[in-house]
Amino acid sequence: MVATIRQQETGYEALVRLAGKARKEGVQLLHSERTGAYVATSGTTAGKRYAVTPHSCECQGFRKWGRCKHVAALQTALGWIEKPVETPAHVPAGTVCRHCEGRGFWIQARNRGRGQFERVDVPCQHCHGTGHSMKAVA
Repeated sequence: MVATIRQQETGYEALVRLAGKARKEGVQLLHSERTGAYVATSGTTAGKRYAVTPHSCECQGFRKWGRCKHVAALQTALGWIEKPVETPAHVPAGTVCRHCEGRGFWIQARNRGRGQFERVDVPCQHCHGTGHSMKAVA
């Protein structure tokens, strides 16, 4: 009997793979200068677009696996994929998002009934989940 060892890819390796898939399928990023929001085109369904942030997407793949080619494409455009995804050791003064105080999300409580609440982290709409002010890159 032969034992098979399956090596799992890391989260970063999955994003690199998905970024390659996005390039291959022709996923395009659109950036609204007025709202600062990003939209990614579908690589498989013509005319379909998804709202995307560096940490979330409204596509089925993200809902199912917590990562997708649209997020990977945006992170590549922002320069996050080329090097390990880490929080910078020093963020220049004035670039920290004043709305979420650099966290990248707002903490909300969802009522589960009978006096029970659960914590929900909602991505900051002003910095798109990065924790600091963003400039147009894509």
